[in-house]
Amino acid sequence: MVDDDEEARRVAASLGATALRKDEWDPKDRYFITVDASGHVPDLQRTIQATASGGTCTSVAIYFSRHVPIPLLAMYGKGIRFVTGRISAPPCIHEVLGLACDGKLHPGRVTTRVAPWQDAHVAFLENTPKVVVARKEYLQSAKS
Repeated sequence: MVDDDEEARRVAASLGATALRKDEWDPKDRYFITVDASGHVPDLQRTIQATASGGTCTSVAIYFSRHVPIPLLAMYGKGIRFVTGRISAPPCIHEVLGLACDGKLHPGRVTTRVAPWQDAHVAFLENTPKVVVARKEYLQSAKS
C-alpha cells in the first residue's frame, strides 16, 4: 500500500499490508494484486507497472477524462487482468456479513472517523482515510 498519509499507512499495516510512502516505493517491485484508488493518471500507470505477470490490477478511482492512457500492450504481454468500477456488493454480501458476524472480518478496523449524520458535510472534508456517517439512532445503539 502506497500513501503519504500516515494514518492510512497505519491502518493498512495493521491489516497485514506492506505500507510505504511514495518516496519509499521501488518501481521495480511487483505484486500479484494491486489497487489504484488515487484518481491520478501517473499513479494509475505506476500501479499497473507494479502488477506482476499474471496479476490483477483493480482501479476503484474515478477518472473523468474521456482519454486515460494505460499501457495495454505491456499489460497484454504480462497477462494482467484489469478491473475497474464500483464494487457489486449483492453477489458477495451474505458471505461478507457472515464473516463479520463470525468475528473473522472486522470492517471497523478501516474506519478512522465516525461522524453523526448532521456533521457529514464537515467530516468528509477532513483529511482522514475512511469516514463513516451514521444517523443518531445508530450512534446511540452502538454505544450501548
